[in-house]
Amino acid sequence: MLNGNKAEYFKGDFSKDSEVVQLISDIQRFCEAPSYIVHFTSSAFAYKKLKQFDIDRFDENVHIQAYSLIRILQAFLPQMAKRREHNKIGLVLSSVTIGKPPKHMMEYVMVKYLLLEILKSLASDYEGRKININGVSPSMIHTKMLCNIDERMIALNAEKSAENRNANVQDIIPVIRFLLSDEAKYLLASI
Repeated sequence: MLNGNKAEYFKGDFSKDSEVVQLISDIQRFCEAPSYIVHFTSSAFAYKKLKQFDIDRFDENVHIQAYSLIRILQAFLPQMAKRREHNKIGLVLSSVTIGKPPKHMMEYVMVKYLLLEILKSLASDYEGRKININGVSPSMIHTKMLCNIDERMIALNAEKSAENRNANVQDIIPVIRFLLSDEAKYLLASI
């Protein structure tokens, strides 16, 4: 329960358009439009130099992260904008969009910047409509997404953090919970 609202969980493979469409349909059977949307998607990291850039992998990652978000918001944002109460959209971006990006992660960095620009554009488009569109940009989170990264790189990243460890999902949940709460209703667009 959040702000007196019931949460329902729906599952879909965002690399497949048919599953994104099915997910939207499943949600629409439950309600006209949700009040809260949290979009936390990515494929596994891959450190690659420019000569190893894989356009197919990049395209898949754009589908997983950006196209799925756009499809979902096309389906629900117009109805959300008609409501009188605040609606919340939370995107999980990445710290790679802050300052100097890490080496050999061009694909990942490009997709996260694409998400950042989607967030900024939508925040501008829906300004004044009581829709909070916010992003969280954590550093490395210990999830399955790290399965292709050398353990030494993961350890080096942990050493750089204030806590001397990589984040876990439980570290990010309180921030997202705050952004979805009534206390954050004046944060209409933040990153």
